[in-house]
Amino acid sequence: MGLRYASLLNPRTAGIIVPVIIFSGDDLSFSRVMIMAISKKQIIISLLVILYFPSTDSLAQIEKNLLNNKTLYGKEYYPINAGLKLVYNTNLGEGYCIIDSLENGFKLSYTLPGIVYAQYLELKDNVVLVTKAENKILLWQNEYFYPSPIPRLIMPFTVEQKWSWSGIEIYKNDSISTIVEVEILEQEYISTPAGNFYCIPVSTNIISADGTEKRSIEWLAKNIGLVKANIKMKGTGIPFLIQKLFGLDEINFELKEIRNY
Repeated sequence: MGLRYASLLNPRTAGIIVPVIIFSGDDLSFSRVMIMAISKKQIIISLLVILYFPSTDSLAQIEKNLLNNKTLYGKEYYPINAGLKLVYNTNLGEGYCIIDSLENGFKLSYTLPGIVYAQYLELKDNVVLVTKAENKILLWQNEYFYPSPIPRLIMPFTVEQKWSWSGIEIYKNDSISTIVEVEILEQEYISTPAGNFYCIPVSTNIISADGTEKRSIEWLAKNIGLVKANIKMKGTGIPFLIQKLFGLDEINFELKEIRNY
């Protein structure tokens, strides 16, 4: 199933801005259109700009979002601020995140005591895509590739929106079936050492056929990005048992300060 999100170029109906959603079948040969641009005396249909986003969201859920007039959130909650260092207090000690611009996207790198983690990302058609990931946990270093990139964040998004991805993760020349499930949770007001923020929590579950599992909630603040996170990991084998022994199977972040680097 594919989802096409159509934004209104000039939607003015009794002062209410409303989006239009088009659902299309797998072969893109059939579409159902739902228009929620309604005034008291007339229906105004504006020009559509159609963007393709991979999604498994249901028509009923999108309709619910529109009827409830839910707020749309966008790039301001996932800013790409290359040159900034976000410093965090974590349960492992102080850590930080930096963003580097690349020719085909950008690299998001986290450095914590005992752990280094990086994602290689691209922004395409308002979708943040993961193409590659790296981590180093104690003495173990790994690389993961995604021939079909993972949609980390689809923009714009609303509270209660969900999407999922299933595909192949390439790890040490092995192809591992992987499922990613994402849900946008209710807005929260949280306190951190860096200040107080209204945040959009994003829940992500990653389940792989090799027995590894990662569940996270990331609180995103406007014009900053990640200000708080809870990450839980499960796995098999000796490396994960050692990781758990050192308390590296669960990580908590809170933003401490923002620096230039």
